[in-house]
Amino acid sequence: MAITHYIPDGTTEAQVFQATIDDVVTDLTGSTLSLDVVDNTGTAVALTGTVAWDDASLSRWSYTPDGQLTKALSPYKVRVYVSDGSSPPSTAAFPNGRDADTWWIVDP
Repeated sequence: MAITHYIPDGTTEAQVFQATIDDVVTDLTGSTLSLDVVDNTGTAVALTGTVAWDDASLSRWSYTPDGQLTKALSPYKVRVYVSDGSSPPSTAAFPNGRDADTWWIVDP
C-alpha cells in the first residue's frame, strides 16, 4: 500500500521506511536496494542521498537526504526495488500496487 511521507526541507536526518507486502514483514537479508524517484514534473531523479538497509531482517530501509529534494519539485513519487542477488535476479517493487509512495518536502 502506498504511503505519504513528509521530509523537512534541508534535513540530513535518515528517513526510515518498511518494505512490506499486505503489511507482512519479510526478512530481506542479503538483498540490494534501489529507488525510482520522479519529481512533480515527471522527471526521474538520480538521488545523491544515501539509501541503505536500516534492518534488512525486518525489511526496514532508510534514505538519508542531502538537500537534493526540494519543495519546488515535490511531491515526489517513490518506489523501492529489492533484488535478491540470484542470477537472474528476482526483483520486487514496494509498494507493489498501482500507486507509488508520495514524498512531500515541507517547511521544517
